[in-house]
Amino acid sequence: MIKEAIEKIQELCEAHAQHTTEMIDGRLYTKGPKGYQGVTPPQAQTIKINTLTGIADYSPVPEQMIHVIDHKTVNVVDKEYVDKWLTRSIHVIASHESPVYQFGQFYDVESFIIAMQSMFDQDASDNGDDPEGRRKRQG
Repeated sequence: MIKEAIEKIQELCEAHAQHTTEMIDGRLYTKGPKGYQGVTPPQAQTIKINTLTGIADYSPVPEQMIHVIDHKTVNVVDKEYVDKWLTRSIHVIASHESPVYQFGQFYDVESFIIAMQSMFDQDASDNGDDPEGRRKRQG
């Protein structure tokens, strides 16, 4: 019984080790027990930043373009595709992570004041400034 188990393990190892590579339509694939899987070339690590000013400081070269993903994410990518998979190298990712005020949660005095000043807009009519005299003065 032990001999049969060892033989079964050896068969599985041999089947797993038999990976072949094939070129199909200019793309490289490996064929293994799980079927075909695409082989993509290695790419450089992406720089992650939090502001659009970082992209301006990075100053993309003419061979690169700015790709706006959504209202919180902007990427700097190559204009040309880097491989037959039609992928582009992503050099910089700028993603905005806005703070969220936790209503109903206790804040100490310092954290509360900082949160009030940084997470909420102050309206000109609320702070007593009324340069155009829009509000009636109570007398």
